[in-house]
Amino acid sequence: MRHPCHLFLLLSSALLIPWAACSDNALTPVPDAGVDDPDADDGEDASKDRDAAKPKDAAVDVVLPADCTAASTHIRAVAANLSSGTKQNWDGGEGARILKGLVPDVVMMQEFNFGNNQPATIAKFVSDTVGATYTYVRGTGDIPNGILSRYPIVKSGNWTDALVSNRAFTWARIDLPGSHDLLVVSVHLLTSGDRGAEAAAVVTAFDDEILPNEFGLVGGDFNTKLRTESALVSFSAGFVVAAPFPLGPALDGGPENTNEPRTSPYDWVIATKELDDHEVPVKLGVASASYAGGLVFDSQAYMPLSEVAGVQTGDSHSLGMQHMAVVRDFEVPCE
Repeated sequence: MRHPCHLFLLLSSALLIPWAACSDNALTPVPDAGVDDPDADDGEDASKDRDAAKPKDAAVDVVLPADCTAASTHIRAVAANLSSGTKQNWDGGEGARILKGLVPDVVMMQEFNFGNNQPATIAKFVSDTVGATYTYVRGTGDIPNGILSRYPIVKSGNWTDALVSNRAFTWARIDLPGSHDLLVVSVHLLTSGDRGAEAAAVVTAFDDEILPNEFGLVGGDFNTKLRTESALVSFSAGFVVAAPFPLGPALDGGPENTNEPRTSPYDWVIATKELDDHEVPVKLGVASASYAGGLVFDSQAYMPLSEVAGVQTGDSHSLGMQHMAVVRDFEVPCE
């Protein structure tokens, strides 16, 4: 659903202080903050107009909205804390190769640093990694979160994480074909500390931002040691966090674990029930296995690796690579 550009600044004494901005240019990054436009439309009227324009009694043929070119839209969502080396950046190239090989539609990335971090450098990195037509938003802080999208990002911003100073919860509204948009949040929770409070803050801000008829995703590095800890209890208020969990080729740590030694479930892609209901198995190639609950991608164990173009065997276990990519696929109706 196409939303006009709507900018606002919301000041609050609460835990979170959202900043939001948007862009309708699919070839450029989305800015991080803007000023209030009291005359701007948030897109809800446009949605109502579209619904009103739909034929009520289609005799035989199904009539799709004008921007639907197929009956459904595929969304491959990837959580990617794939920085490597010793400086929490993507300069080494291993993470970029993994991301490119997975061919994602939406990426929730962490530690989004590359080169000198100048806009032109970041834009080239995104273009080289996932494609020149992708939109993206890069968050605030020394190790920012980010979101990359095959589909246009029409609004984005950062919600303050009150427990850390070097990153925020970065979010984006993505314009999918049809009447359903997608609200995405990229997070990097505490290594140690009150991750439950962080997750609760994300859910609160998400609930304030999400529009009717909109799907939702949260993904990234949750740093969770167990799948039962407080962060997941907090997230369960708005998202499906139950099994089946993403699986991967088994190593000593077990197939469900996502940190580099494969011993803990650090990384997640979780969806609102409305989107979770449309999950489909992940399959990367003709000869590869099918993963009904999603895939934990490990270049050292995945077979056949040739189906993930450009990825090298040691990429997932290179120096400073602390996480595996988590992949989930969805097929949503275009209506």
